[in-house]
Parts: sequence; structure tokens; C-alpha cells
Amino acid sequence: MKTKRTIIQTATVLLALATSGICADTWDISTGYSAASNPNGVWSYGRKWTVQATAMDLFTVQWGGSGWYLGNAGNGGPSIQGGPSMWAKNNGNGYPCDRWTCPKSGKYNIRGQFSAADSRGMDSFVYVVINGSITFSNRITSYPQSISFRNDNVTLSQGDVVDFTLTWGGGVNSEYSWTGVSGAITEVLELPRLDIRVSQVELCWETASNTWYQVQYRSTLTTNQWTPLTGTWITGDGTRYCTTNAILVGTPQRFYQLSVTNSAPQ
Repeated sequence: MKTKRTIIQTATVLLALATSGICADTWDISTGYSAASNPNGVWSYGRKWTVQATAMDLFTVQWGGSGWYLGNAGNGGPSIQGGPSMWAKNNGNGYPCDRWTCPKSGKYNIRGQFSAADSRGMDSFVYVVINGSITFSNRITSYPQSISFRNDNVTLSQGDVVDFTLTWGGGVNSEYSWTGVSGAITEVLELPRLDIRVSQVELCWETASNTWYQVQYRSTLTTNQWTPLTGTWITGDGTRYCTTNAILVGTPQRFYQLSVTNSAPQ
């Protein structure tokens, strides 16, 4: 008499890539502002002559204890003060620029918003410019209007510059162009890929005398036939028997069946 017993086992390996000790660096536009130092680390404040210019003149004169302007431009020139808020006047003295200089090569998310900061009236063209290329532009025409910007996974090299700048729109008195900018530049962490591979599986069972065993396998339970793992049957002798099976690269899964008979196989 011949009988069969099917044993199907599934093994699950759980992997966790611990990232609690890895922190992305973030540079906040507002909290990174300094009214005492220019440049202040990665941040610097100055004037550009065109929106897409990469050259920038640093502001050299402190204004009102919280701001910066150019001494040779006087109070009529572009200015930046705490917040930061920026002011551009239509008098040919250039445009204010809040600049971030990339400290290390990598990928970064650039997110934030421009907002109207002058209740007397607003008309400002606002820009985010990376290495002289405009990546965001819009217009603020009312108070307290806010416009968000977002640019993710930007590849930057050390020394590249991201400028937040504005120009007067002309729709109201040029005195009314105070425009705030807030947000942050955040490093994008690219975690290493972690692979795990099991090179072989061991199958063990208790044998009985006058009984024969054969391990069979297949990759799915619904389509393909069972295939003997080896061409021979194992003769039981009352001891525990173990065999191994190599797992080939690219093999997604394998199911095993133990075929048992008490009649000597032919």
C-alpha cells in the first residue's frame, strides 16, 4: 500500500534597515537669517542686476538692527530684513537676493512660499533661481496673498547657488513691495539598497523502518508538476534524515512535498 503526506513549509525573512541614526540636513530660510553676519554660513544676502544673474553684490550695511542694504545705494535700493522680507524699488539699483550656497553635492528638496508682507498694497514678481536658471516664477498682487513653490530631488553640486529674489511689479507704489519668503532646503537621503539571499534550504524529517521517502518540489501550487529533488528514494531506518537544496539566484519561491510509501519503489 502506498500513501502520501504533503508537507509544505514557507519561510519568511524579515528585514529592517535601521535609519534612526541618519538625519537629513535642513537649512531653513527664515531661521537661518542673520542680521549680524553676511554671509552667514550657507546664507548670504545681496543685490543682483538681473533675475538670472549668478553674480551678486553682498549687502554691506546693517539697517534698523534687523536688515541689510547697500551703502552706495542708500535706502532707495533693494533691501532685506529679518524674516526674511525683501524689498525691491524701481530705481535701477537692482533686485534683492536671499542666496543659499550648496555645501555638499547631493539631491535636495526646495520647498516654501512667498507671501505679501505689506498691507498698503502689493505687486511683486517672485522667483526661485538655481545657478542662473529660473525654476519658479509667479506674481503677488494682493495682501495677504501667499504662493507656494516646490522643487524636489534637485541634483546640486557643492558651490551651486539657489536664489530667492523678486522684482517690483509696477502695479502699486514701488514703496509697497515688501515680500516675505519662507521654507527650507532639505537634503534627500538616498539609503543604500540592502539585499539578502538564502543560498540553500535544509529539509529534515523522522524516518520509520520499512518506509521510503522522496522529497519533491515545484515553484507554484497551481500550475506546474511536482519534481523529485533527487532521483532516488530514501529508505527509512528510524533515524532523522536531512537533505539540502541549493536556491538558485532569481528563484522567487519553492514549495516542497514529502512523498511517503510503505511499498518498495520500483
